[in-house]
Amino acid sequence: MADLRHLWTVHCDRERLNILVNTSASRSAQSLSALPGIPSEPAAFLGLTLRSALLTSFVLTVNAILLVVDDGAVLVSASVTSFTSKWGRNRQRYVLGDSAMQQMAQSHFLDAKNIVLAGVKALTVHDTKKCETWDLGTNFFIREEDILTQRSRVEAVYSHIAELNPYVQVNISAASLDENTDLSFLKQFQCVILTDTRISLQKKINDFCRLQQPPIKFISSDVYGICARIFCDFGDQFEVSDPNGEEVKEIFVQSITKANPGIVTCLENRTHGLQSGQTVTFKEINGMSELNGNTHQIEVLSPYSFSIGDTSDLEDYTHGGIVCQIKTPKTVCFESLEKQLSNPSCLIADFSKPEVRSQNCMNVGCGAIGCEMLKNFALLGVSLSGKSGEIIITDPDLIEKSNLNRQFLFRPHHIQKPKSTTAAAATLEINPQVKISARLNKVCPATENIYSDEFYSKLDVVVTALDNVEARRYIDSRSVSNQRPLLDSGTMGTKGHTEVIVPNLTESYNSHRDPPEEEIPFCTLKSFPAVIEHTIQWARDKFESLFTHKPSIYNKFWQTHSSAEQVLQVKMKSRESLEGSFQVIKLLSRRPAQWEDCVLLARFKFEKYFKRKVSSLFWQSPKRPPSPIEFEFKDEFSEEEREAINLLERAISNNIHLQTTPILFEKDDDSNGHIDFITAASNLRARMYSIESADRFRTKRIAGKIIPAIATATAAVSGLVRIVAGYGFDSFRNCFFNLALPIIVFTKPAEVRRTQIREGISFSIWDRWTIHGKEDFTLSDFINAVQVRKYLVKH
Repeated sequence: MADLRHLWTVHCDRERLNILVNTSASRSAQSLSALPGIPSEPAAFLGLTLRSALLTSFVLTVNAILLVVDDGAVLVSASVTSFTSKWGRNRQRYVLGDSAMQQMAQSHFLDAKNIVLAGVKALTVHDTKKCETWDLGTNFFIREEDILTQRSRVEAVYSHIAELNPYVQVNISAASLDENTDLSFLKQFQCVILTDTRISLQKKINDFCRLQQPPIKFISSDVYGICARIFCDFGDQFEVSDPNGEEVKEIFVQSITKANPGIVTCLENRTHGLQSGQTVTFKEINGMSELNGNTHQIEVLSPYSFSIGDTSDLEDYTHGGIVCQIKTPKTVCFESLEKQLSNPSCLIADFSKPEVRSQNCMNVGCGAIGCEMLKNFALLGVSLSGKSGEIIITDPDLIEKSNLNRQFLFRPHHIQKPKSTTAAAATLEINPQVKISARLNKVCPATENIYSDEFYSKLDVVVTALDNVEARRYIDSRSVSNQRPLLDSGTMGTKGHTEVIVPNLTESYNSHRDPPEEEIPFCTLKSFPAVIEHTIQWARDKFESLFTHKPSIYNKFWQTHSSAEQVLQVKMKSRESLEGSFQVIKLLSRRPAQWEDCVLLARFKFEKYFKRKVSSLFWQSPKRPPSPIEFEFKDEFSEEEREAINLLERAISNNIHLQTTPILFEKDDDSNGHIDFITAASNLRARMYSIESADRFRTKRIAGKIIPAIATATAAVSGLVRIVAGYGFDSFRNCFFNLALPIIVFTKPAEVRRTQIREGISFSIWDRWTIHGKEDFTLSDFINAVQVRKYLVKH
């Protein structure tokens, strides 16, 4: 992304949480149109994309909403009780929490896509203008026929907004709203949002909102060209229950000194991730038990230790203990729009220059970011028909219900249809002139016959919308080997990043390595769980073993052996070893014929996992000792292991079917019992080890490895990805943002490193070496090739 100098500024006063994106500290929004190169109409799509995402992120904690669009308004209010799974909003719930979700479920809003996807109760869209040609480049719900028929914008977008989420009541309004309007009708709302509204009216409405008790939350925003501003005023006493949106940390204690101040050291030199000034409490401390249940403000001393105040009068610390972070609500004071316009504090961040449109573009993945990217490409007019360009998208996945709250190109009737072909069709509805090709093949080593070097050579740019590191590394390696620019982006909760990788100018994605994801040791899972994540992973492993792995082995065995009689006669009579067969024979003997048999087997597994195996364990501090769990019924059930021959004979006499159906873990189907099994097994094991249990919702996130996600972060990150060409290294920027703080940071990408082999000859990751034949292959060439090989292996 290229530098726009001072065309984008962000006021980020952390104490007031006011957001003001403007051209300079002294310019008002009305003066933006006078800047060179900025259109007089606020029509630029680039600013709209990011503005929309940022605006919605501030709305998510308020209830009744009024949004004004071009001197129009959006009105919102209502109540609803069910919000957890009707529209697949689990990923969003992991980001916002139940409290914010409940508030949104009782909210009336004025805004479109992202707020409807978030799941508010009701939305009223207000706009007085007719559809115009320039709307086609900024509003993806407006079609060419809307302009030809002179439809009002509010009528044109109404049905498209409503179908995004059938659980949101969408209304429209075209009533007049100006400086002479009686504003008393605003009292029914908890929040008012203004967009592209005259500054004088913004000030009037903001002042009215501040006078109410409690104050009505106020948000205003404007877009001028590629510049945007967002302002928030939630009153003088606004409580933020979660200041940073991060998960609460729990850290195991290695030692606590008896001193002033007392110093806490983390177990096994693991980093605590805390910050000075944060509050913690303790539990399960042995020896210095006075700390248990009390709160302490910490001072960080190192990544592995922190101080907690005077502990010199406490008992000596002996062993054990867990530090639990406590999130302290924060009260912030907002200032009025009038005051902020006269004396703003601005954080200046550079932004992109107007980009050159790409000819051939490959988008990998049609998830949440992929949908946003395709929408952007369509609005920007990338790869139009009649030209040489083409957008190629590929995704092997099918649409699931849980996708609908963020992947806005999909609707309920698209469930179980391919993402790529459905997304391509939706993109053509936005811009019928776009040339787009949809594929179903996964991009991986197995498909290099499809996505070959020749395929990559025809691309101008590769844009990834992936959800895992390994896939990113593979696409990066293919892009580097074919010298193709790569634009990568991703989100997690309220955080997002974009990275630009340019041939011969920047390092690649593989040039830097994130720390490997910490794996849970096998011995910890098997015998010494310490936190709920350990018991959940243990339960997930049991699910895979019982319902996927063992049935697959069972089926494979009987594909080799035609019948139980054949195994009995051939193997046993020939005295062949049954090693490797006994597990299959056990499964055969225990195959249930009716539901009662399943209950008996479950009862046996309870005895095995939660009672019998406990007595054989050993432990020492800080490991937790397990306690056997007695089954509630008095009747004891046990199963004697039989000889393999007896098992087979019984199987033969009962004419047992020799095939099973392995079950693949599926987290999104709440009716299949998978998460219920893992939740029950995990919490029983947690009870054995005196670990606090987890509810089904939390268990689902951990067992399913669900990445928390929210539509606003997805929209923001896609708005920051720019397709550029013909610029030097200094023009590009990577970006990181966190909407929870809020903060946006732009950094230069890492410049490509070149290694000199000899005078005048150097190479980088972007260079390719070809050896044509022995007659042209000198000793010097061989030495150079070896040096290159050693370097590449090392790095």
